[in-house]
Amino acid sequence: MDSKLIASLSKKIPYSYLWVLKKSFTNCETILDVGCGDGRFFSLIKRPDWYCEGIDAYKPATITARANNVYSRVYYGDAI
Repeated sequence: MDSKLIASLSKKIPYSYLWVLKKSFTNCETILDVGCGDGRFFSLIKRPDWYCEGIDAYKPATITARANNVYSRVYYGDAI
């Protein structure tokens, strides 16, 4: 993942918000990120012990998410 892009994104998201999200998922082992995009946001809160899957309806974003290895699996399609 592009470190400059991550750095710019992390500056725009309040640290307290990221902290709350990380704490909210403390007992989780598997996470489905609906509307995952390219995985930039999730890469900021992901822990190595999580099994994470992402789904998005925008095909170019899912291709980027796969290339960035943010998720264990990435699906292209509508979640409904």
